[in-house]
Amino acid sequence: MDKKIIQKIGIIGDGLTGNLVAIALFRLGYPVEIVGQKDFKPNPSVASISISNDSFKFLLKLKLKMMHYYRFILIILNQLAS
Repeated sequence: MDKKIIQKIGIIGDGLTGNLVAIALFRLGYPVEIVGQKDFKPNPSVASISISNDSFKFLLKLKLKMMHYYRFILIILNQLAS
């Protein structure tokens, strides 16, 4: 009988991008392990991020809990800007 080899996918970095990639791969059925700095606490920041519409649609497909809330906020902000 053939033995199936299962390996984890290692993601280096536990920031926004690393966590989103880990969620996406996990939901596709891949075992994932995230490697980050132990006890690292970033300084609070007022920086913002932006993503393309296609990236946002991809994140919606992941069914993250807060993504529909953010979509609602973006719609309101777009209406206010018009």
